[in-house]
Amino acid sequence: MRALRRVSYVVLAGVGLYFAAALAMTAWPAPTFRAAVPDIPPSPLPTAADVGATARRFRMADGVELNALVFDGERPLTLVFVHGMMSSSSAQGAALRELSHRLRARVVAVDLRGHGASEGVAGDVPHVGQYAEDIAEVVRTLRAEGPQRALVLGGVSMGGGVALRHALLPDAPRVDGYLLLAPHLGARASTTRTAPARGAPAVEAPMKVHIPRLLGLAMLDAVCLTFLHGLDTLYVNAPVRWPLRRYTFRALVSGAPEDHRVPLAADTRPMLVLVGADDEAFVASNYARELRVRPSAEVRVFDGVNHAGILRAPAALESASAWLDRIAPSP
Repeated sequence: MRALRRVSYVVLAGVGLYFAAALAMTAWPAPTFRAAVPDIPPSPLPTAADVGATARRFRMADGVELNALVFDGERPLTLVFVHGMMSSSSAQGAALRELSHRLRARVVAVDLRGHGASEGVAGDVPHVGQYAEDIAEVVRTLRAEGPQRALVLGGVSMGGGVALRHALLPDAPRVDGYLLLAPHLGARASTTRTAPARGAPAVEAPMKVHIPRLLGLAMLDAVCLTFLHGLDTLYVNAPVRWPLRRYTFRALVSGAPEDHRVPLAADTRPMLVLVGADDEAFVASNYARELRVRPSAEVRVFDGVNHAGILRAPAALESASAWLDRIAPSP
């Protein structure tokens, strides 16, 4: 009995240390930036008319409305496209117009909640996975409007990670393929850089993750404690008056799958991944290795193209157009 009591004390002490360590890491001071950027007001977002698109709103189950830009195309296919971190469809309107033109497809570019002209709290979501659930609502609506029309889900950077999380939803509406541009596969993937690219200029990173807080929240999350998920975990060196300068833990985690291999192996639908060889955010040469779990996936790397340039690279977009011909041939 005495030995059992001792074991109980050791276990209780271990549990206490676990929670104390987790809570201490969540309270660790936030990262700072050495050089603050000038405090300039955000530029007005282009209107749908400015970029040759039609504006549309999608109402989510909780009443939040998402903004979208719709670009018409002659191909009998709809591409639902998700932007990257700190961006929006409105901010990328000119590039999305070119994307639609090159792909000859109807593009429905959605502002994630809290981004662009969509409603919601900037940099936060109600719970982990909300971004993907919202995109599923958009896909479900478009499917109901045109059940015979092909539909491909796509995204760039974090938007690609959201598209992958969509595949994890148990009731995800069917899509006919995935078109991912330099997608964020998640922290566990070897495509995610842990150090600056070779030859990159020695400048301070514009975004910093609160690593101790991330680890502490992950420890609490492992035992199903989510009450601190609303703490800021990613910080952006942006002007003070900009609405989006931080992402909470639940928003940050919602931008990519926890384990990329699970959604990649979730189905066998076609997938095309395009990435620039000079990508500063991700390791382009590692995508092929990470996507081997999905035989239907193709990876194409383009020389002389960086992270931001993949959305505009003519060679990449023409390659995507040829790939779409297999799903819905252009007239």
